[in-house]
Amino acid sequence: MLFKIALISGIYLSVTGLGFFLDPKFYTRMMGSQKGSDPVLVNLSGACHLLVGLIVLTNVGSFASFASGAVTVLGAMATLKGVFLIIAPTRTLEGPAPSARARQVIAFAFCGAGLLFFWVTSTLYWP
Repeated sequence: MLFKIALISGIYLSVTGLGFFLDPKFYTRMMGSQKGSDPVLVNLSGACHLLVGLIVLTNVGSFASFASGAVTVLGAMATLKGVFLIIAPTRTLEGPAPSARARQVIAFAFCGAGLLFFWVTSTLYWP
């Protein structure tokens, strides 16, 4: 299960990071328009984050190795985002749209995390 979660996470994070680089205007609009989001969609997003995070934590949830620790941290982050989107949605979505520099940092962070998870999968067995 660790291998599959790390591989899927690596693909998602890398593709999202590339999206930030290739279409920065879209991601600026997306991140700046969260305050006016439909409340049902915000709650649904919180539920999805919470469920995905909890699934990761219940299937991996250990720091026995670097790989399992990295996946566990990602699961914990998803769980926390889900919790906050559900219990404090207005506060969670507050904040200005990120600057161009912040967007670049986010893009590098997503790509870097994606590459980290690809590396993690390379250290695990290939089924």
